[in-house]
Amino acid sequence: MLHSDAAQEFLSEALELLTTAAQIETTTTLGHNAAGNSLVEVFWRYWNRCMRILPDDLYLKWPELASRICFAYNSAPHSALGDVSPFEIYHGVPARNPFAPAIPLANPDAPMPQFHLGDPVACAEAVKTSAAAFTSMANAHSDFERRTAADRLNETGRPRTYEVGQRVKVYVPPTHEQMLATGRRAKHSLAWRSPCEVIEKLSDATFAMRELATRRRFERALVNVLPYNASSAPAPPSFDPFYSAPFFNDEFIAVRDEPDGPFYVAKVTAVTEATIAVHYYGSTNPDISRAKFLPCWHMPGSDLMRRSTLNPANMIPYSGSLDINSLDVLLVARGLLFTTTAKLRVKSQRILAPQLEELFLF
Repeated sequence: MLHSDAAQEFLSEALELLTTAAQIETTTTLGHNAAGNSLVEVFWRYWNRCMRILPDDLYLKWPELASRICFAYNSAPHSALGDVSPFEIYHGVPARNPFAPAIPLANPDAPMPQFHLGDPVACAEAVKTSAAAFTSMANAHSDFERRTAADRLNETGRPRTYEVGQRVKVYVPPTHEQMLATGRRAKHSLAWRSPCEVIEKLSDATFAMRELATRRRFERALVNVLPYNASSAPAPPSFDPFYSAPFFNDEFIAVRDEPDGPFYVAKVTAVTEATIAVHYYGSTNPDISRAKFLPCWHMPGSDLMRRSTLNPANMIPYSGSLDINSLDVLLVARGLLFTTTAKLRVKSQRILAPQLEELFLF
């Protein structure tokens, strides 16, 4: 018997032919038991969160992790059961789980690290890491459901709005190309970007936000914006990982010479405590999907400039030095990635898209 909801994949002609040939009876959930449907949705929200933190290669092997995911959920206390776990309800004793209470992740929804599973030691570490991650997720999810239930009960009916400077999260659905590339379903992709800061109130129901990590600008209606509630203690106000995380040689960044000037793509060549040395790269094509960024060189004492992967004779790198303390107004993006043909990868194109008209063209 196959018991499912009325999702399209369970009602397709292909599945009907399969179940008929294999003599599988099909049943679907009904709307008359709304409480039962809502309870199972609580579990599916937890499952989807676990799917989102899996690296792409493990996502395609999710059945190997299903028992770990379910055990973490069954051994976590749930408010709907009087703060006991489903395991304890069924067996009468709590489950023995070496990862409960697990050390909470800084962000329960953060992707798990990648391991090389050919090494037995690394494989064992991967099992420990994933079990601890799922346990943390289950504990965090139980608290999340309790808080959201209380918030719904305490709703006063006032219209929601946001003010400039407020932290929010923004809905950014994955593209069809992203889903094809990763093999993920849309609900198993990270669709909410956070933390973002409201930078402009366009109307009573629309806002402009900037993502703190990438400086990308979003404009969204109220329905696609939610308050940002950090799952861990907030960092000190002076800390911003976008600016303060260590820079490294060969990292590609987008940066301005002046706060109001155009920005350049540049490669970090040296880092000190106070400055960053960069070698500027340039393009002549305004189409960001086709533009090729090549190293720039110039002739000393003249305005002659060339773009080339090789160092032209008698020319020196077109370079600059940036004061780290000024990066909060100069830095546009970090960690840009390129294809083998010197074009920006799609992810990097999206990061630069809001400021594309400000890119300096050689």
